[in-house]
Amino acid sequence: AGIGDSLARSNDFQFTTKDADHDVHSDNCGSRYFGAWWFADCHNTHPNGQYRDFSSAIDGPRAQGIIWKSPFGPYYSLKEIEMLTISSDCWTTVQHRVSGSVDFYRGWTQYQSEFGEGPDGNYWIGLNTLHDLTASGPRKLRILMKAWNDSEHWAEYSSFSVGPESDNYRLSVSGFSGSAGIGDSLARSNDFQFTTKDADHDVHSDNCGSRYFGAWWFADCHNTHPNGQYRDFSSAIGGPRAQGVIWKSPFALNPRVARVVSAERTWRLSRDGLAEYEAASSFWARSDISCMATADSDPAVQLVAFNASSGLCAHFRCRLGLRHCRKGRNVNKGDHQVWTAGSDCWTTVQHRVSGSVDFYRNWTQYQSEFGEGPDGNYWIAHFIWSSKLVILMTAWNDSEHWAEYSSFSVGPESDNYRLSVSGFSGSAGIGDSLARSNDFQFTTKDADNDVQATYNCAERFVSAWWFSNCFDTNPNGEYKDSASAIGGAPNLGILWKYPFDREYSLKKFEMLIF
Repeated sequence: AGIGDSLARSNDFQFTTKDADHDVHSDNCGSRYFGAWWFADCHNTHPNGQYRDFSSAIDGPRAQGIIWKSPFGPYYSLKEIEMLTISSDCWTTVQHRVSGSVDFYRGWTQYQSEFGEGPDGNYWIGLNTLHDLTASGPRKLRILMKAWNDSEHWAEYSSFSVGPESDNYRLSVSGFSGSAGIGDSLARSNDFQFTTKDADHDVHSDNCGSRYFGAWWFADCHNTHPNGQYRDFSSAIGGPRAQGVIWKSPFALNPRVARVVSAERTWRLSRDGLAEYEAASSFWARSDISCMATADSDPAVQLVAFNASSGLCAHFRCRLGLRHCRKGRNVNKGDHQVWTAGSDCWTTVQHRVSGSVDFYRNWTQYQSEFGEGPDGNYWIAHFIWSSKLVILMTAWNDSEHWAEYSSFSVGPESDNYRLSVSGFSGSAGIGDSLARSNDFQFTTKDADNDVQATYNCAERFVSAWWFSNCFDTNPNGEYKDSASAIGGAPNLGILWKYPFDREYSLKKFEMLIF
């Protein structure tokens, strides 16, 4: 509260240092104020200014120090300032080991497919899926490890891909980085084919899969073996050489890490400022992994930011309705799972924010994507979906509401994209306005598939939807501005009947699937 926009003055200016003057002042602002910044004719904020201790921070020289002018003024140097940009990444778990409850000593056919307890337990995504995920181009790979002293470590590769079955799912991996002390134990597997106990594609005289009770991209064998035999604490340290869930550097081939999680980035959101979020808590943490792990116990936390230099872990909640919140989070409250950098990824299906795009279109147009993209007015096109559905709504008083359906699918063109939806829950006061559309086909102005005998619902209500004999919600209806949205003709506009009724057209409406 009370914070003004002290950065606006720097907008569209070049960066200046004491030896490179790109500001528009007659002096060099970097030299004058002992720092470097995007100076104009100088600044209203200067995070890179000279740090002042308590004795000189207040009522010191004008504009000297760590300045944020509004509301602190030009004579007040801040105690702390931090700039963060949030890059929220949704990751897909490809392999996970947490215990010995699932047997990973399996054959070729089994490793081609998914098996295990799901991504939160002991899990393998399947070689065919790995190839499909990376066929369009390399992805980023991150590996998270926990040792038996509960220390947490990570390795990351900027390029990761898996070849086709015809090349025995050959691994291509490069671009290593890692947490302190972690070495590149995956490099030895690069450019090798996958081996199982019944399909030997390594270059060792033995079958490495049989020898080490697992399956992997073995060379002449391995420096890491996440699919090795899981060992409990009594046998994990100092046991047989190279046996177990191994990451050689720095753990060597005898101690074994307790957990290994591999995660592959499947899509990426834009960078957004922290104005998209509400601060929940902040504290010191040992690592980014610790920072994320502590969020698991707090269902309010939906984003985690970690500053590696200071060790500050910050937990944030989404401010529902802002664009960053719409995708990289579990919508709101209640029994939704916690979101950090490694969980739910949502896809926008439909979005209305203004009247700039015409949604009164024909059948062929609705079969294809149209609009301004997911952050604007948008329709994704008809696909055969089977997902969870979330609907976000904003009323004209800027109150925000949501509805969720645990099951949502759309049939094929041969059945006119019939809708199947069930499992409703919603925010306070929101009723199930989509139920009336369940098990009905899609109708447009030129393709009447509703069951209203006397007219085409799409034509009558200037829209396209899964109409029955017509509707209790009409997201693709005509967009109304504030002057005509409330109290107008019934059933015209972007409607959600319960509780808004039929004379209220919503300000914003978005459908997302997960």
